[in-house]
Amino acid sequence: MRPSLIIGTVSSFISFAAIAEPSNAWHYQQSTEQQLSYAELVSQSGEVSLIFRCIQGELDSLIRLADGPLQPAYHYMNWQFLQPQNQLASFNVLYHHFDEDYYQLGSGYNSWFELYLTIMQHSQMRWSSDDFADIEFSYHASDVIGQVIQDCPEAFQASYDLLAEQLSQALVEARNAAKHQQIIDTQQAIEQLVQSATQLAQLAQVPLRISD
Repeated sequence: MRPSLIIGTVSSFISFAAIAEPSNAWHYQQSTEQQLSYAELVSQSGEVSLIFRCIQGELDSLIRLADGPLQPAYHYMNWQFLQPQNQLASFNVLYHHFDEDYYQLGSGYNSWFELYLTIMQHSQMRWSSDDFADIEFSYHASDVIGQVIQDCPEAFQASYDLLAEQLSQALVEARNAAKHQQIIDTQQAIEQLVQSATQLAQLAQVPLRISD
């Protein structure tokens, strides 16, 4: 998900979307006129939501937080996934102020492929941060995330290619510097990216070319 995503589109997004109702299901909406589709999950309070978008051929993620931090710097939150079988998966997720109550989401220490694959494989998550109290989601119907990816297949491939190239370059640099632990860490990151991206592509039923 490239960070260069179209700025200034939140106003059109808000005008297209009705005020979200609390739900434990992911919901899919599409507007051909605005070249926009998105999957949204709304908290039970109705004040917080996670939005995964395909907009004008690009992919991005937004979160809506009332009373969130307004500084332009990146902030961290921790996402914990508790179901199925209470198998805990945890991610550090970056977010920064975007427009009004909306924040753009980054992947933190994990690729966004891994993050959204984990969302689709689980049914409960908890957000925690120094900026707000814990927020919990129990959800289903996360397969609509795949519909959004189907709407942006070129962006999905381009996002993989970009991350793969970055990791490949990092591996070359680590080998040139003979940094053994960094070599191991980067190789593991490459393996995780390939695994997560492949599984997410299979769930979304979109093609993905894996680089050597």
